[in-house]
Amino acid sequence: MGKERFIRQRGVILQRAIARVFMKEIHDPEWDSFISVTRVEVSKDWRCAKVFVSTIGGQEQQENAMLLIEKYRGWISACTAKKVSMRIFPKLSFHYDYELQKEVNLDLMLSQLGREHEGNQGND
Repeated sequence: MGKERFIRQRGVILQRAIARVFMKEIHDPEWDSFISVTRVEVSKDWRCAKVFVSTIGGQEQQENAMLLIEKYRGWISACTAKKVSMRIFPKLSFHYDYELQKEVNLDLMLSQLGREHEGNQGND
Protein backbone atom coordinates (compact mmCIF):
# COMPACT_ATOMS: atom_id res chain seq x y z
CA MET A 1 0.00 0.00 0.00
CA GLY A 2 2.80 2.44 0.85
CA LYS A 3 4.53 2.05 -2.51
CA GLU A 4 1.30 2.63 -4.46
CA ARG A 5 0.61 5.79 -2.47
CA PHE A 6 4.16 6.98 -3.12
CA ILE A 7 3.73 6.37 -6.87
CA ARG A 8 0.41 8.28 -6.88
CA GLN A 9 2.03 11.18 -5.01
CA ARG A 10 4.86 11.28 -7.54
CA GLY A 11 2.24 11.34 -10.30
CA VAL A 12 0.60 14.39 -8.70
CA ILE A 13 3.98 16.10 -8.37
CA LEU A 14 4.68 15.43 -12.05
CA GLN A 15 1.20 16.60 -13.04
CA ARG A 16 1.72 19.94 -11.32
CA ALA A 17 5.21 20.41 -12.74
CA ILE A 18 4.10 19.61 -16.30
CA ALA A 19 1.12 21.96 -15.92
CA ARG A 20 3.51 24.75 -14.86
CA VAL A 21 5.66 24.07 -17.93
CA PHE A 22 2.55 24.21 -20.13
CA MET A 23 1.43 27.51 -18.59
CA LYS A 24 4.68 29.39 -18.13
CA GLU A 25 7.49 27.93 -20.20
CA ILE A 26 6.07 27.45 -23.69
CA HIS A 27 6.05 30.69 -25.65
CA ASP A 28 4.81 29.46 -29.01
CA PRO A 29 1.96 31.57 -30.46
CA GLU A 30 0.26 28.34 -31.59
CA TRP A 31 0.25 26.96 -28.04
CA ASP A 32 -3.24 26.99 -26.58
CA SER A 33 -3.19 27.97 -22.92
CA PHE A 34 -6.27 25.82 -22.43
CA ILE A 35 -4.33 22.56 -22.61
CA SER A 36 -4.73 20.96 -19.20
CA VAL A 37 -2.89 18.09 -17.58
CA THR A 38 -5.72 16.00 -16.14
CA ARG A 39 -3.71 13.16 -14.61
CA VAL A 40 -0.41 11.32 -14.70
CA GLU A 41 -0.06 7.57 -14.30
CA VAL A 42 3.41 6.43 -13.30
CA SER A 43 4.63 2.86 -13.82
CA LYS A 44 5.65 0.85 -10.76
CA ASP A 45 9.31 0.88 -11.78
CA TRP A 46 9.07 4.66 -12.27
CA ARG A 47 10.58 4.47 -15.77
CA CYS A 48 7.46 5.57 -17.69
CA ALA A 49 4.64 8.02 -17.07
CA LYS A 50 1.46 8.46 -19.07
CA VAL A 51 0.43 12.11 -19.11
CA PHE A 52 -3.24 12.68 -19.89
CA VAL A 53 -4.25 16.05 -21.29
CA SER A 54 -7.47 17.73 -22.35
CA THR A 55 -8.46 20.89 -24.16
CA ILE A 56 -11.43 23.15 -24.49
CA GLY A 57 -12.89 22.82 -27.95
CA GLY A 58 -13.63 20.22 -30.54
CA GLN A 59 -11.76 17.59 -32.48
CA GLU A 60 -9.57 20.12 -34.30
CA GLN A 61 -8.33 21.64 -31.02
CA GLN A 62 -7.61 18.14 -29.68
CA GLU A 63 -5.56 17.23 -32.73
CA ASN A 64 -3.67 20.55 -32.69
CA ALA A 65 -2.91 20.16 -28.99
CA MET A 66 -1.51 16.67 -29.46
CA LEU A 67 0.62 17.77 -32.43
CA LEU A 68 2.09 20.65 -30.42
CA ILE A 69 2.71 18.45 -27.39
CA GLU A 70 4.50 15.94 -29.61
CA LYS A 71 6.54 18.77 -31.14
CA TYR A 72 7.66 19.92 -27.67
CA ARG A 73 7.73 16.51 -25.94
CA GLY A 74 11.49 16.42 -25.37
CA TRP A 75 11.60 20.01 -24.24
CA ILE A 76 8.63 19.49 -21.89
CA SER A 77 10.41 16.49 -20.36
CA ALA A 78 13.66 18.40 -19.91
CA CYS A 79 11.96 21.42 -18.30
CA THR A 80 9.87 19.22 -16.04
CA ALA A 81 12.91 17.20 -14.95
CA LYS A 82 14.58 20.46 -13.84
CA LYS A 83 11.53 21.39 -11.75
CA VAL A 84 11.28 18.14 -9.77
CA SER A 85 14.02 16.37 -7.89
CA MET A 86 13.90 12.70 -8.72
CA ARG A 87 16.66 10.16 -8.95
CA ILE A 88 15.01 8.60 -12.01
CA PHE A 89 12.93 10.80 -14.26
CA PRO A 90 10.33 8.80 -16.21
CA LYS A 91 9.91 8.81 -19.96
CA LEU A 92 6.75 10.84 -20.61
CA SER A 93 4.14 9.74 -23.11
CA PHE A 94 1.21 12.04 -23.80
CA HIS A 95 -2.36 10.88 -24.34
CA TYR A 96 -5.59 12.73 -24.87
CA ASP A 97 -7.96 12.21 -21.92
CA TYR A 98 -11.35 11.28 -23.32
CA GLU A 99 -12.78 10.62 -19.84
CA LEU A 100 -13.75 14.27 -19.37
CA GLN A 101 -15.64 14.30 -22.66
CA LYS A 102 -17.42 11.09 -21.67
CA GLU A 103 -18.46 12.70 -18.38
CA VAL A 104 -19.76 15.80 -20.16
CA ASN A 105 -21.73 13.65 -22.62
CA LEU A 106 -23.19 11.58 -19.79
CA ASP A 107 -24.16 14.73 -17.91
CA LEU A 108 -25.87 16.12 -21.02
CA MET A 109 -27.78 12.86 -21.53
CA LEU A 110 -28.93 12.81 -17.91
CA SER A 111 -30.05 16.44 -18.14
CA GLN A 112 -31.99 15.69 -21.29
CA LEU A 113 -33.63 12.64 -19.70
CA GLY A 114 -34.57 14.76 -16.68
CA ARG A 115 -36.20 17.37 -18.90
CA GLU A 116 -38.07 14.68 -20.85
CA HIS A 117 -39.23 13.07 -17.62
CA GLU A 118 -40.50 16.43 -16.30
CA GLY A 119 -42.30 17.02 -19.61
CA ASN A 120 -43.97 13.60 -19.46
CA GLN A 121 -45.15 14.22 -15.90
CA GLY A 122 -46.83 17.44 -17.00
CA ASN A 123 -48.82 15.48 -19.61
CA ASP A 124 -50.26 13.01 -17.09
